[in-house]
Formats: sequence, structure tokens, C-alpha cells
Amino acid sequence: MKTVIVIDTEDTAGMESTRRIVDHLMKTYHKIPYDSSDPFGSKIRTIKTMRSYVRWCKETYGNDWQEAIGSLRASKTYVETLDAKWDTKF
Repeated sequence: MKTVIVIDTEDTAGMESTRRIVDHLMKTYHKIPYDSSDPFGSKIRTIKTMRSYVRWCKETYGNDWQEAIGSLRASKTYVETLDAKWDTKF
């Protein structure tokens, strides 16, 4: 399916209608593929990742694990251990 949409930038009501049309088309026809390797891809995966982070802090930092949880350095080190395929380098 191909659709051509012409937008008149001087017609604000028309621009809002165009936005609604595009939103409807995206919800109806475009499904974003689910990436199972993303550690924050869903609510359950996010909870599991956060619990894994707490467990990792307890194992890595011993008695100081509660301070390490809020540490940017510890967070960065943990994120580097994830097997996610992210484009950005940490």
C-alpha cells in the first residue's frame, strides 16, 4: 500500500488531521519487531534486569553494595556486562 499525503503548513487544523491519519496508519499497518535481546524491551524484562543489577552489586561490592547501587560507575560497569546489541558504545 502506498499513500501520498500533502500537508499545507498554513492550515493547522489540516496538519492535525494529517497527524491523526499517520498515527492511525502506523498503528494499523506498521508493527515494530520485538527485540528479545533488549534487556529493557518489556516491563518483565526491565524488572528482571533491575533485579539482576541488585544481585550483581551484592556479588561485586560485598558489604558496600547498597552504596554501589546508586553509583554511576557501578551502573556503567554493569551495563557493559549486558549482552545487548546496542549501537552506542558505553
